[in-house]
Amino acid sequence: MDRHERDDVVVYHGQFLAKMVEHKDRMPTFIDDYSDIIWPNLQNGENLLIFVTHDESIFHAFDGQGR
Repeated sequence: MDRHERDDVVVYHGQFLAKMVEHKDRMPTFIDDYSDIIWPNLQNGENLLIFVTHDESIFHAFDGQGR
């Protein structure tokens, strides 16, 4: 129904996940309630990467719903 199973979307998910694995060593790991952070050991010339997400699904959860 939400079209996440479309062939092009499945291929993109694979590409996205491969890229995330490639960048994982440059991102901090947040533990539990973010009180503990494991910082990456960056090499000379490497930049820290922070993965920021935005979930729009909550904004559309009740679209079209009447009371």
